[in-house]
Amino acid sequence: MIKELTELVTLAEQTLPNHEALLNFLSKNDRNVLKLFHAVQANKFRTEAEAIEKAKVGERTKFRQVAKELLRCLEQMVLHIGFEKQVLDHRNSTRLRGFQLRAMAKSLGILGCKNGAKKAAEELMKIGLENSHPEFVVEAAKTLMNYVSVAGEDLKDFDEYLSLYEKYSQWMLLEEKAQICFDKIKIPCTKRKALQKEYGELAKRFLNEFDPFVGKADSHSFHLCYYSIKSYYYSIET
Repeated sequence: MIKELTELVTLAEQTLPNHEALLNFLSKNDRNVLKLFHAVQANKFRTEAEAIEKAKVGERTKFRQVAKELLRCLEQMVLHIGFEKQVLDHRNSTRLRGFQLRAMAKSLGILGCKNGAKKAAEELMKIGLENSHPEFVVEAAKTLMNYVSVAGEDLKDFDEYLSLYEKYSQWMLLEEKAQICFDKIKIPCTKRKALQKEYGELAKRFLNEFDPFVGKADSHSFHLCYYSIKSYYYSIET
């Protein structure tokens, strides 16, 4: 848990201007939670024992209770990143917003807030279409089809969302496959000279498989992975 806390504390500190006020709100002004936050913020804890000793929020059982509550609060705080100021470049800020909207659409749907889910899905759809993110289009289309099935008045709306779902599902699957292929060839051990020939041949097979879709797939991530694999292949060949 120490590694997770360190990452999220650093992230909150760097991206949320009001992180302490938000943490106090989410923890219901739990002094121990704030105390542990500051302890993690000021130290690079390597072990739980070190954190218990320096944070001084209690012995092991109590410490773990406080740490679990801090982690819960920090996970909720992630959803607030990017609302008050842009912390990433435009493309990644847009992706972050998309993931937040996807979570909102899913959560609101389960909670029976169909209109809120619809609004989140419509914004998600726009981001997906404008930025070539098929995953967002697919998720938005599913939520909107569900809305039409419950409260829709025009069958054409359902058919429109179904058409988008079917079109972008294929691009989503292609995107995922390209990402998995790229992840496979960039594993650190593949840089060993003994493995370079084998993985160079593997990269070439991936490129041959993906070539027909270059310039056609409406997916930014697919093309990013494709050209990354291509760069890797040429670096091995030369």
